[in-house]
Amino acid sequence: MKEWVKKQQAAPEQNIREVMRIISNTDLGFCVVTDNQGRLSGFVTDSDIRRAILRETNLDEPISKIMNHNPVTLPEGLSVEENIRLMRQKGVSRAPIVDKNGVVKDVALYWRLQESLHKETTDTLDFTLPPKRKSKKSKKIL
Repeated sequence: MKEWVKKQQAAPEQNIREVMRIISNTDLGFCVVTDNQGRLSGFVTDSDIRRAILRETNLDEPISKIMNHNPVTLPEGLSVEENIRLMRQKGVSRAPIVDKNGVVKDVALYWRLQESLHKETTDTLDFTLPPKRKSKKSKKIL
């Protein structure tokens, strides 16, 4: 599994509050839920957590209670064009890339795939994201 994906990873028994922290540490809005062997157990987005909060779900409940147990996945080894086609077909903007055993290898981000089509390179596509930049601007709070 890629290092940046490990930072977006949680175990099914972790509570919702802990997963909220994982998601809020990046701008990506999701968390990959895996078992001890790295196999995909589920996928949870910030939207899933917001809906759970609106339903007044206890934030100490395990993430497995609200995660998507059958998320759209992409098989390892597809071309950029094939990944884009499948993501469009399934209507998703991000999807875990898994090997034949269900182990998470990466996460495809639609915008990164689109971006890579416009670059003239023969390099292997890498979804590694640059580190989050700290803004020097102060936020205005009313």
